[in-house]
Amino acid sequence: MSAALDIGALIGRVSFADSVNTEDRFDFYRVTLDRSSRLNAAAIVTGDSVDLNIIRDFNNNDVIDSDETLATDFIVPTISSDGAINVDLPAGTYFIQVDGRAGVRRSSGYSLTLTNTPVGTLAVDPGNVMSQATDLGILNGSRTFSDFVGIPRLDATDYYRFSLDRPADVSVTLTGTRAQTVVRLIQDLNGNNAVEDNEVLARTNSGTLASTQSQPASIDRTLQPGTYFVDLDVLNGRDSNYTLNFFTPGATPFPFGPDGLFFNLSTDADTIVLDAAQVGNLVVRALDGDDIIQGSASNDTVVGNIGNDRILGNLGDDFLLGGRDNDRIEGGDGNDLVYGNAGNDIVRGGQDNDSLFGGEGDDQLSGDFGTDVLTGEAGNDLFILRSATAAPSVAAADIIADFTAGQDAIALTNGLTFAGIALDASGSNTAIREVATGQILGVVAGIQPGALSAGNFATLPGDF
Repeated sequence: MSAALDIGALIGRVSFADSVNTEDRFDFYRVTLDRSSRLNAAAIVTGDSVDLNIIRDFNNNDVIDSDETLATDFIVPTISSDGAINVDLPAGTYFIQVDGRAGVRRSSGYSLTLTNTPVGTLAVDPGNVMSQATDLGILNGSRTFSDFVGIPRLDATDYYRFSLDRPADVSVTLTGTRAQTVVRLIQDLNGNNAVEDNEVLARTNSGTLASTQSQPASIDRTLQPGTYFVDLDVLNGRDSNYTLNFFTPGATPFPFGPDGLFFNLSTDADTIVLDAAQVGNLVVRALDGDDIIQGSASNDTVVGNIGNDRILGNLGDDFLLGGRDNDRIEGGDGNDLVYGNAGNDIVRGGQDNDSLFGGEGDDQLSGDFGTDVLTGEAGNDLFILRSATAAPSVAAADIIADFTAGQDAIALTNGLTFAGIALDASGSNTAIREVATGQILGVVAGIQPGALSAGNFATLPGDF
């Protein structure tokens, strides 16, 4: 490694041609990334197969230790295609190794192409501990940052610090992740640069359905003057690039319309039907006010933020996030992800197969048509199983993912009572069947029939 060819700061694409053999088994290339990037290493080989590795020499000892190989690919000789590694990395210095493999007798010629696609905006990585947080100073208006977080020895956690010189509504919005990412809003009350349980003011997850699906997350709070921290942590040993936006209304009115990643509404109570041609792929961000937002025929991403908002997804596969306060959010047509977030929200799926999350507060969740997953999260939640949208089979029925007896309740509609249903075991779950029709109203995950009783159910006189 000490004799590696030093490419220096990798900008764009560079290519090399060389060979490895029994006497010269390894070739090393050293590159520097000046900000978080997506590094592509691609090779075409002739002769015997080779291993292609990306390495970070954490302890700078010029030896490849057991946990320093970040990515690897086995390259088979071919003239029609190449082997490649695509990996997201934070700023730093890395080695690309072409390994001729032990026991191979023939020479292996190769052509190697390295491509760097910068995705970050920060030349200095946010610190992994609170004392090394990136300091934003006094927050006023909108600030957006893109970076990488993940791989424990590389960049386990990112910390940001900001201050307020007045009481303010603050929104922190995370986008662009490809793994489940936890965002926390923290106030270091005792000034010891460590996070105590009582110092976490709010937290939320991004990417709760699948590690490959980009799902925004938002924290909205009214904060008093002082200093605050935001940290990000990727779960399950994964890593991800991300974009993080901090927003608080400043002295200058915030512009209505496109603004980088966002399409902003006003600070008043807006009523708007989204135009896909105007909004494009931007995150629609409501600000203050009780807003009424109807989605377009495309796939919309809407964050309600502050106020008692009503958000209707309309057509397409939408991501709808209520934000703070008491919101009513309906997915409409399409396979939607609907998240109430803070407040006592009404969360409805509409047509097709939706995923509903209540968030904080005492929420009401109704999957409506399709096969839906209902997750209440914190609070005393009401899961509404409509007779009008019951399913013909257990497999097609809505799933209540996190029912907590003594805290949550299940509502039956059109006057149906506990006497009119049967609780059937379905593996480790309970299927709720309407006796008169044989239709399945829903499935309670992880709970056996004997754990449910009339006290867990409520009856609505009409439909919902």
